[in-house]
Amino acid sequence: MTHEVITTQQLLHLRSAGEQIEKTHNRWKECFSWYPIEQAEHYKRYGEIYKETLAKYGEKKFDYYAKRIRLRKCYMDGGISKEQEDEDIGKQLKDTMGHLENYKPSLTTNGEYGLFKPNRLFDCFEFQK
Repeated sequence: MTHEVITTQQLLHLRSAGEQIEKTHNRWKECFSWYPIEQAEHYKRYGEIYKETLAKYGEKKFDYYAKRIRLRKCYMDGGISKEQEDEDIGKQLKDTMGHLENYKPSLTTNGEYGLFKPNRLFDCFEFQK
């Protein structure tokens, strides 16, 4: 077991770093801790805002807007639920990567590079005898 000597300068550095982390955390708590709460409140209101927009501008303009910004289907009139949409996205990802399900890597002679070693590819890899 090795023992290290810790100097007073190292202790002072660790102490000042710890104090700075605490100051930064306290400053964030004082100035910015409201942000995640307000953000969650805004996200809860998305459905209401889009319904108000639909009523205000009409279906034709709202559909154009929804297609342009690729609005989630759960916010569109008569749309699907968020859970259903998430499930559909999961299926799409599985379908797009489906071609890799039965993928088998090629056999190798050395277990790493392929069917032949790299020193046979390039003269610069040849070892001197």
